[in-house]
Amino acid sequence: MDNILDLSGLETNRVFIVGNLDGEYDALMRVLWQQRFSYLDTLIVTGGFFNEENPKSLEMTIFLRNSMNCYSVKGMNEVNFIKSIGDPIKLDVLTKRFGLNLNDLIIDYIKDLPLVIRYNDYIIVNSGLDPTKDINEQNPDIFYSIGEFDRDSIFYQYDNPKEESWYTLPYRMGGRRLKVCFGGIYVDDIEVPAGYNLGRDSKISPVFRCIVLDKTVGKPLIITFQ
Repeated sequence: MDNILDLSGLETNRVFIVGNLDGEYDALMRVLWQQRFSYLDTLIVTGGFFNEENPKSLEMTIFLRNSMNCYSVKGMNEVNFIKSIGDPIKLDVLTKRFGLNLNDLIIDYIKDLPLVIRYNDYIIVNSGLDPTKDINEQNPDIFYSIGEFDRDSIFYQYDNPKEESWYTLPYRMGGRRLKVCFGGIYVDDIEVPAGYNLGRDSKISPVFRCIVLDKTVGKPLIITFQ
């Protein structure tokens, strides 16, 4: 699969991996300021940063696009946005909402986002993956469409009467254990067998989830913020 951005070996101080932000630009700026995020650090978002209903989504996108040390995968929100751009009626609504700043540079940035980012032993995706397959053998749509439970997904059915979810299984590739970071779905526990769930229940809680990988600290630092 071609749509993978490999950041392994990236020279960086800390790596911040943040779950779906839904256009909440101010919340992101607050936590980065509180954590003294700098150009020596790296930010990776699990997609879902562009919410068509949130005017701040444009500021979020401009920030991610213009920052050399910020990255994101393409999530369901971004896929839906690309579809909306192709619909003249929806495009007219978006243009009125976001103004002239919603230009080809922004649209092309979102279109060109990778579906997967790898950073050393971490795999960053929007909603999940098929734990039985190598990352290069996955159906590309699975990364933002797998859903919270396997029975809700057209891509992966785990042959088990308990109907275990994909994130209850450790992910190994080439005999090596990788930690999957995802944010497109909500699970109560941040740490799950597959890795780290950074999703949030947007209907109940405004709390976002983030982990910070620091070379000087063995275990990721877990941060929640509003």
